[in-house]
Amino acid sequence: DDDYNILPRPLPKGITYVSNFTTYNDLMDRNILQVDEDEKVHLSTEEVSAIYRAKCEDQELQVSWQRESRFMELISKNCKGLMFSLRENGLGYLSAQCIAQVLAKNSYYALLDLSGNRLRDTGAECIAQLLEHNDTLVHLALKSNDIGHVGGEALARALEANNTLTSLDLSGISGINRNHLGTKGSLAFSNCLQVNNVLCILNLGSNGLGKEGMGLLSQGLVYNKTITDIDLSSNNLGWEGCQILATVLDTASFKVLNLERNYIADRGATILAHALKLPKPASGVVESINLAHNGVKAAGFKYFAETIRLSKALRTVRLDGNECGADGAYDFSMALRENRSLTHLALNKTDMNAEAGKHLGDALALNTVLQRLELGDNNVSNQGIAAICAALRREKSSVGTLDVSNNKISDKGGLELSAMLKSNTTLQHLNIRQNSIKVAGERIAEALKANKTILSIDFTFNDFSYKSFSSIEQSLQRNMKIYKATAGERLMTQIQAL
Repeated sequence: DDDYNILPRPLPKGITYVSNFTTYNDLMDRNILQVDEDEKVHLSTEEVSAIYRAKCEDQELQVSWQRESRFMELISKNCKGLMFSLRENGLGYLSAQCIAQVLAKNSYYALLDLSGNRLRDTGAECIAQLLEHNDTLVHLALKSNDIGHVGGEALARALEANNTLTSLDLSGISGINRNHLGTKGSLAFSNCLQVNNVLCILNLGSNGLGKEGMGLLSQGLVYNKTITDIDLSSNNLGWEGCQILATVLDTASFKVLNLERNYIADRGATILAHALKLPKPASGVVESINLAHNGVKAAGFKYFAETIRLSKALRTVRLDGNECGADGAYDFSMALRENRSLTHLALNKTDMNAEAGKHLGDALALNTVLQRLELGDNNVSNQGIAAICAALRREKSSVGTLDVSNNKISDKGGLELSAMLKSNTTLQHLNIRQNSIKVAGERIAEALKANKTILSIDFTFNDFSYKSFSSIEQSLQRNMKIYKATAGERLMTQIQAL
């Protein structure tokens, strides 16, 4: 029997109590002890024990029965179905070697996540050897493992021949041993991308590539037709890196592009805005771009707004943490009046004031496609929220998610929100966290009694009364029941739309 040596699964909670009133056969007949396929752990006790002992050697710990028992419980929780995940477990080279040996002959797991450990180059080389033999893994995450160019080169070489892995994540986790592929690692992946025709998602965030690494990587990307989602965040690319990347955009198949925290400034934003405006084949049209925290100011916003105005492909744009101001907001508002593709716009912490809020409100009054708008950590205040609420009261409003948290909105703005909630039938998620709404909380609670579509409101760090809090919670619970009950109708509507 194939299941004979599989790791025993912990009994369901409360089963010891239930066993006092029934029999084992009865539990089996009722399928209470049956394990779904996505809950099975496809490892033997011997394999788990071997991984545990390798971990002890990596950490120079004494083997103990108690710790091994806890490790087996961890495996039972995190390594079931298609997922093998041992994130932040202090694994080193020996653990990587053992896991590679175990999974080399395992045909069950498709997702491997060893992020936040200390595999380093030697451990990465073991995982690279695994990729040469395993033909079931489709996703590999090795974030923050202190992997340098040697380990990166080994992984890149393995991927030249691998024909199953579609997603690779070598990015970083804040505060944990980040990877550092550098220019040599960039060159290795450049060579890999010229021959690999399977990899679709590549995350090289926080790897110290710099403009030199971007130059090397671009030599592979310009020939690659399969990468659709690429993350190059926090790599100090600067505007020079954008200039290199712009040449790649002419031929690449990118749908998702993340360039967060690269300090590209206005010049880099302008270069990218121009590149995105150029005509491209349908396979290479960027639909989502993240330029958050890049030192972009009003001039860069102006050029990017023009790209949004003309774009028929962009669906998501993130510009959080830049300096939009009222001028940038005006340019974006003019773009939103004409754009008919953008569904998600994030402008959190962009130095927006009441005037900027009014500009966006005026644009929302004419826009019928935007579904998610994020304006958190700004200063749109009461005047700005009044204009936005006026737009959301329109019958053709399309916004389903609105974030105006930490925007210096007081009771006056709270009254505008309550009036909007009385008539709006599209908004499902509202974030008004960390404002100064007090008495108007009662009006918001009253408005929600008639609103049947809102599903969540984050109003923490305001001063709502307990009565308002309870009333809002009751309305949200009622709406969620309605939402779940009408799931079939929504699905049929979506099918008919297709």
